[in-house]
Amino acid sequence: MMPRKKRRMLLIISIIIVVSLILGMLVALYINTDMFKSNMNLFTKYMQQSLENVESIYQDIGHSQIRELLQQDKYTTQTQITVNDEDIQNSINQLEIQIDAQTDKENEYSYKDINLLKEQENIAEAQYIQEGNINGVKFTGLFDQYVLIESENLKEVLKRAGYTNEELKNIPDSIDLDYDISSLFKFSDEEKQALKTKYLTIINENVSRKNFTKQSNQVISIDDESVKTNAYILTLAKEQFNNLIIQILENIKQDDILMSKIEQIQTILQENNLYKEKNLAQQFISKIDDDITTIRRHNIGQEEAKILIYESNGKTVKISIQNPDYEASIDMLQNEAKTYNKISYADKLTEKEKAFSYKNTAGDISINYSNNENNKTSQYSLLVSENIEENNGTKNITIGYEDDSNSVQAIIEQNISKVKSLKNKIKLSEESTINLSELDEENLKTIVDRISEGMSEKTKDITTNQINVEDLRKVLEKIGIIKSQQELQVSGITETEKNRFNSKFDILQGENLENENILKLIETVKDNLINIEIASNVELKLKIDRYNSNEEMSEALTNFIKESRNRTYDVKTEYDETTGLVNGISIIIKEK
Repeated sequence: MMPRKKRRMLLIISIIIVVSLILGMLVALYINTDMFKSNMNLFTKYMQQSLENVESIYQDIGHSQIRELLQQDKYTTQTQITVNDEDIQNSINQLEIQIDAQTDKENEYSYKDINLLKEQENIAEAQYIQEGNINGVKFTGLFDQYVLIESENLKEVLKRAGYTNEELKNIPDSIDLDYDISSLFKFSDEEKQALKTKYLTIINENVSRKNFTKQSNQVISIDDESVKTNAYILTLAKEQFNNLIIQILENIKQDDILMSKIEQIQTILQENNLYKEKNLAQQFISKIDDDITTIRRHNIGQEEAKILIYESNGKTVKISIQNPDYEASIDMLQNEAKTYNKISYADKLTEKEKAFSYKNTAGDISINYSNNENNKTSQYSLLVSENIEENNGTKNITIGYEDDSNSVQAIIEQNISKVKSLKNKIKLSEESTINLSELDEENLKTIVDRISEGMSEKTKDITTNQINVEDLRKVLEKIGIIKSQQELQVSGITETEKNRFNSKFDILQGENLENENILKLIETVKDNLINIEIASNVELKLKIDRYNSNEEMSEALTNFIKESRNRTYDVKTEYDETTGLVNGISIIIKEK
């Protein structure tokens, strides 16, 4: 028989082991499940998941099966682009763009033959070629040679060709046709952790645990699917909620991680001539300040405001903000079949509603944006479908616009074939090319002028004899790219006519212009120059009229400029405040 002391020791050891196992199980359950966690902890946990869910959108957008397949290969593509307007009489329905291309990624070679067709008849053609950092273009019917330019010195060459600083603002710093814009929206693991910690800490430090509650077995609808969820809810009085939002917005304004992303975006957009404003980050901060002002203006009342985090099977599937002044939500449904995200916003004060959705089903991507304002709903859509079979693939893109009375679609169909070698590969030679970077200034200006004149004549021929510009305007007006064409009450001209009149003067602006530039200016404006005023001993004011001219004034100004050899000029256009038409040109005279 075991002594009493040994039995007692064995019992104690057994109890310790059992307790240790139970504690270990409890710890494991706490770490790996939601058992024993407070509503506040669970709210925080599923709020954290939202960043990964949103980031997956950028990864999906940047991902392409066809791009991965052809990353370092040779391939050919045939692309057709058409536009379908619901008005069958619109002549734009008769147009088609065809692009036959060859690409050799490994050797940095690309060739594109671009054709514009009307009812299957070719009305314009151009060829584009890229070898390394050399880019070339040839306009069939205008020039027999490829005009070449190096990617990095585009502005430098055009400046030597006589382009003004004002004109160069519309030219990108370099030519980059293969930039992955989605990379700008990616965050490192350190950045994501820092963002989570910062903004969740603001919530935790300013909200009591008693404000967090839970509702189990909530069934919600996401993308027409019924999803069983648990809802973790933060409930605050409206004023307390708004003060929390203001504090978060104030921190965003000073967030180095977010501001650096905006600065990177601005840099890329400016380099590709997609954004001309000076400071995108400052505009972002100004917009936040406006939002804060609006919140404070309506920050009155004790109504309840809520943030609801919906979780299903351990994953965040929806975030909903319910404020007396507005409602917003983010749906985030991901499974083996699809990825679905939708952002919705409804302003109760102005009765405006906006929604953005993204869906990826087996590689087929759909993006939709809707805007309901002034009892009119506008919807924009983008559908991308890819299919790969061995060495061949297809990619179809449909861009659509629809509202209560209009419907327009642009359709891009592309066939891709992976090949062992490129047939009929274009080889550049001295006989077949003109390299603008290697020309002296005189020859450079001559070639650029010839190109400009030829392109202007070809464009005029197409818009006069082949394409009804009014039909194109109607389509652009429908989808909101240009404003609706209204007759100007005072001038009696349309918005399109106004823009056409102003454009020929706007390109004349610049600083430190030489005599020959001013002589070209006079030649351009002579049909609309009616008077010259001497504003000061260094400034001339040219008066512009849409219908009249004064030949004596043009001749007098020409003679004055020819006699002034040691001067440069700053030129700026001026506008009529009522009509918006150019009505004057200021010329500042500067001694060299």
